[in-house]
Amino acid sequence: MKTLLASAMTILVIVSCDSSSIKKASEKIPYKNNSQELVGKWVQPIPGQESQLQGFELKTGNSAESINTNTIKYEKWKLSKDTLFLSGHTEGVAEQSSFTDTLLIKNISDSELVISYKGSSAGDEQTYHKEK
Repeated sequence: MKTLLASAMTILVIVSCDSSSIKKASEKIPYKNNSQELVGKWVQPIPGQESQLQGFELKTGNSAESINTNTIKYEKWKLSKDTLFLSGHTEGVAEQSSFTDTLLIKNISDSELVISYKGSSAGDEQTYHKEK
């Protein structure tokens, strides 16, 4: 019994000292939390209709609009550290509802925004390009 308990404690110590969690935290791309950098129209090709674009516009004053989406209507946005919150409602569906999308900003530049939805699987990122 003592051997089993000692083995369990050893495994617990090893797992709690796992360096992968430290590595994941350091892999995050530093974000300056500059909301002005996000203001503008962010678009991506519609899957299956690559000649058409969809996305969102983030406006000064934290209002937002959907671009070329029939059922999702964005209304406002908020930035907290490296997380973008996009709030709105659905239209033209059986049950209309309000929502807030929680988007982790993976990378941002003058022309590109890479995000992932909170809770999505690793590598499930979406890339948007800023319209001029």
